[in-house]
Amino acid sequence: MIKDRGTKKWTSIMIPELITDLQHAFYEDANSTDKPIIDEYQQAEFDESICYAMEYNYPVEFTLWIKGYTETVKGNVHFVDYIQKHFRLKQSNGDLVIVKMNDIIGVKVFD
Repeated sequence: MIKDRGTKKWTSIMIPELITDLQHAFYEDANSTDKPIIDEYQQAEFDESICYAMEYNYPVEFTLWIKGYTETVKGNVHFVDYIQKHFRLKQSNGDLVIVKMNDIIGVKVFD
């Protein structure tokens, strides 16, 4: 006589914590995007608008691509470091944020 447990042997794998983790991992992978390619002309536009914003002390909004997701950071450009390739932004609340030049996919200046 065969003593088989039937479907009971597979039910222990699908515990509620595992189901939520799998759904969360699938959701993260589905919403991630590839990094857009920035050509020389777009890079020149970014540089020109950043210099304009620094000259007249206008706030700038950077659109960043970080690990598959886009993020926006707003503030005044405080310092440009060409050696370490990053910007230092001073936000309205006084915080200092470091933005890497390679992560920038969009620049908007608020006059």
